[in-house]
Amino acid sequence: MPTLKPCPFGCPAEPRVVDLNKDVLVLCDDCGTTSFACNYGERKATDEGHYATAAVARSEAIELWNHRPAEERQANRVRELEQELAGLRAPT
Repeated sequence: MPTLKPCPFGCPAEPRVVDLNKDVLVLCDDCGTTSFACNYGERKATDEGHYATAAVARSEAIELWNHRPAEERQANRVRELEQELAGLRAPT
């Protein structure tokens, strides 16, 4: 199972995966932030975000919780700048 990232708001409590009546989500008990709920089991015609099993729904809920686009862009930019800096420092 993938590791959960900490709460994006810096809460000290570790988030946890919760299965509520065939909806799986990740919850921070400190601030109440959650991932989107991923449901599983019997599918209805109007269901979106529906997964065949609890394990697949759990995996998707964790992936949604861990997806932090702003952090990913920032990390990419830091890598770019580090490469640029390394090029400036390289002996000629």
